[in-house]
Amino acid sequence: MRLLRVGQAGHERPAVLDPHGTAYDLTPLTADIDGLGRQRHVLGQA
Repeated sequence: MRLLRVGQAGHERPAVLDPHGTAYDLTPLTADIDGLGRQRHVLGQA
């Protein structure tokens, strides 16, 4: 799997790309893909 952002610059949405090339929108889980956001989610502070 690969983490990525899709969309126009400044309006990207976080997504994950599976091994078959299908992208899944992650906005129901996170607003952005960054180190701090992942840490907050793990710590239950999201």
